[in-house]
Amino acid sequence: MNKIIIIGSGVAGKSPLTRQLGEKLEMEVFKLDTLICVIKF
Repeated sequence: MNKIIIIGSGVAGKSPLTRQLGEKLEMEVFKLDTLICVIKF
């Protein structure tokens, strides 16, 4: 499985970048913020 990790400060454009990369590379995109919220609750 290939993995790409995008790291950056808030409001830096990470979400649009990951969506575009996911579409172009045909990869599933996971957002860490969403995964942490699911695990905590």
